[in-house]
Amino acid sequence: MAWYLGALVRVHIYPDRRAVEQLAKQYQQSERKAMDRGSIYDGRGEPLALSITMYSVFLDPGVEGFEPGSLSNLTPYIGKEKVQALGEKLDRRFYWIKRYLERSEAEEIVKNCGKGFYIREERKRIYPKGNMLSHLLGFCDQDGWGLAGIELMWNGTLVVPEKMHTGYRGASVAAGMKRESRNRNDTQGLYLTIDSEIQYAVERFLGAQAAEIKAPWAAGICLETRTGAVKAMASYPVFDSNNRSTFKNLKALSNNAVNRVYEPGSTFKPIMVAMALEQGRVKQSDSFRCPAHLKVADGYISDSHPRDNGVMKVAQIIEKSSNVGMAQIGMKMPPSAPMKRCALGDRFPHGHQTER
Repeated sequence: MAWYLGALVRVHIYPDRRAVEQLAKQYQQSERKAMDRGSIYDGRGEPLALSITMYSVFLDPGVEGFEPGSLSNLTPYIGKEKVQALGEKLDRRFYWIKRYLERSEAEEIVKNCGKGFYIREERKRIYPKGNMLSHLLGFCDQDGWGLAGIELMWNGTLVVPEKMHTGYRGASVAAGMKRESRNRNDTQGLYLTIDSEIQYAVERFLGAQAAEIKAPWAAGICLETRTGAVKAMASYPVFDSNNRSTFKNLKALSNNAVNRVYEPGSTFKPIMVAMALEQGRVKQSDSFRCPAHLKVADGYISDSHPRDNGVMKVAQIIEKSSNVGMAQIGMKMPPSAPMKRCALGDRFPHGHQTER
């Protein structure tokens, strides 16, 4: 008798590991925590990209009790053609039925279709500003991975991988589910220098002007002069990151502000003059004879409205945006200048420039 009592105590206090694992499987269950993404905000803290909780329905035809005939109950939700296609290839254990639904919609499908249909919580990416900033923000695929714009470039920072959590069978979330905290609050995420109010004004003006002159594309950037921070970046035509049907226009998906290659034109003239002044090739007091046409090699250079401007100083050449005057300043510059090596953090000595 004593031996039996001793064995009973040993089994209860020091149970076999295999028995403990088997027992745990009977009253514990694992819950998948959907992959999430950090939010994106503008410089004022206004949300530009958010992830919200939605519910998706999937099918596991391998579970006990599943009846292929129950697929016909899906017709009101996904259409007859998709139901027929699904019924022809039930050779896997997982099929998406319908994604990103309200909880009530997902529960209705599962209730009406019976065994084998389940609900999975997912996070859907939304863009509260609609088509505003669509080129800069980009968009994600159905599973929440960045495909374009900031969503792609900062994908590694924004993604919060999916996790598994252990809970108790039959217990409510509040009563027994052990959930791991995401360790993030509603204000954590990626903050941009963009100002939504300025962005709205730039996009509205750019779109109106492009439509008026029937331009195939347009771009605009607004910078803060003190810091160089980008306050707005607009591209035309536009698309809506929330509406994938707008992705059909491939030209609209291109961010013309950064993707196009075109000559800087007269905007580069002040930079060229600054280089010439820094290197001592010209002085602010220097004057240049600026005729209507200037012969260079086997061609001629002229201004947009050719005329004899007489003698012009450096400041006047920039003010008038004279091509003839700039050509003469440019010819004083060497065709190329090798970069002089110097210690990290040192400034390049006077008279040298870096090769780009």
